[in-house]
Amino acid sequence: MAFGVFLCEELKVEASLNSPMKNHNSPTTEKMSLFNMRKRLLHSVKRIALAGCAALALFQGHALKAQTYETIPTGSFVVDMGGTQSVSTLKAYGMLYNLMKGAQVPVKWCINPSKAKDGVDFTIQGTAFKSGAFVITKPYRTTAVNSIISTWIGKGVSGITTTSDVILPVYRTLLNIPRWSFLLDLQNGSVAKPYLTNAEIPDSSVTFIDPKLLTCCHDLYIMPHADPVWTTHSKLFTWTKSTASGGCRGSIWAACHAVSALENMVNPSNLSEQTNFLANKTGTAAGSSSGYANPKNSLLFYTDHT
Repeated sequence: MAFGVFLCEELKVEASLNSPMKNHNSPTTEKMSLFNMRKRLLHSVKRIALAGCAALALFQGHALKAQTYETIPTGSFVVDMGGTQSVSTLKAYGMLYNLMKGAQVPVKWCINPSKAKDGVDFTIQGTAFKSGAFVITKPYRTTAVNSIISTWIGKGVSGITTTSDVILPVYRTLLNIPRWSFLLDLQNGSVAKPYLTNAEIPDSSVTFIDPKLLTCCHDLYIMPHADPVWTTHSKLFTWTKSTASGGCRGSIWAACHAVSALENMVNPSNLSEQTNFLANKTGTAAGSSSGYANPKNSLLFYTDHT
């Protein structure tokens, strides 16, 4: 299970770093969420606000693993994700969705594993790339693909075409979009919907769903600012587990107070069952109150912040 969390204060936390993801199609690839990155890379996306983070969820697709340094050939297109304009950042995700879903173009996601917080991933032709740039390599830049790129540049996407071979740190090669792209929580999933709309992610890829109805055909569950309790969200406890443990290896994107609520959500009938995906518990809950561990034993609960 990959669990990506982006709080309103732009605190980025990620856990379950090494667990495998579902694989519907290929035995040689592994379903990876873009949020399933190593802890040392968390700060690489520190500057992306909720808008960009919501759009990032769409790339929970098949990916080739391992951080490598690869020679990117002349004529490749490098997408600049470090700009200050939210429009260009959001539209970039729409372009990548278009390329991967519609044109089956693999995309390389490049992050410098040793950079400092807010640091530069690499510099090409005088442009400093931050926040994890995406690359469409020259062999895939057909006339049709170039037309797609040009269309999105017209919408505000920023990037450059390389004029010489460059060696870049490739964190993942993303191969496709999951079959079920966005599953929004019924409570406040509408908070994320405008970001997907502005990124021009089609409505056909966005579904509002009761978490009780999640199955192994679902990939990613988005719950911004929700109030999960066991009676409504207990399915997340098993859905995120491995298939060997009876789960579906599902992924969760949570934001704002949904994070601490989910971390402290406990089964009142079995206090050992708790959805603390990010933090270690201080101990098994002694009891439960309103659906949460009592006393709280995981992340600081949102009502307890001062």
